[in-house]
Amino acid sequence: MRVILCILFLLVFQCVSGQIPPIQSNTSWKDSTTSFLVKVLNNQYDFLLGYKIESFWWSNTQVYKVLAYKNSHWQAIQIVSTKNKKDRVKTEISKWNFSSDSAFKLINGLSALHFWTLDHDLLNQEGVPISDSTVRKLQIADGVNYKFEILTKEGYRIIQSYEPETYLKEFPKMTIRKIFIDGRELFLNTWNNSRM
Repeated sequence: MRVILCILFLLVFQCVSGQIPPIQSNTSWKDSTTSFLVKVLNNQYDFLLGYKIESFWWSNTQVYKVLAYKNSHWQAIQIVSTKNKKDRVKTEISKWNFSSDSAFKLINGLSALHFWTLDHDLLNQEGVPISDSTVRKLQIADGVNYKFEILTKEGYRIIQSYEPETYLKEFPKMTIRKIFIDGRELFLNTWNNSRM
């Protein structure tokens, strides 16, 4: 009986801990030290999935929406950092418990999309070849960049896309942007439902 319980416990533990995907870095650890998210939360959690929107028009404010995991416990964290005209930074951090079921549904949903391995260069292509010698390009100035930062003990990965809806509309065959958009919407829907 004890053996069966032990085996059952190990299987359950492996299933739960196995749901957090292995993250392969796509940037150097030195690059991660410029991340505000890393500066604020580094070494406090086993897994961080942070999301923010970047734009020139509101570059004095950073708002991170973060899902954090440690010791079989999930937390939602919102970090708002505002820089005033004198370059003083004010940071507000809000935390609340996050449902394990919701977190694992999100993780599994992103895994099903192959979100964790999206290629940075393909996500941010500005054009498509239309013949052997011609490329159709679209360049957008002062647009919006949507950025995910994933931090684990094994690595640091950035998954970001600049104006993904605009490029997808212009180049519908760039399906990798559709995957990014679907992953972003899944994250935001899960995040918004956690606040209810």
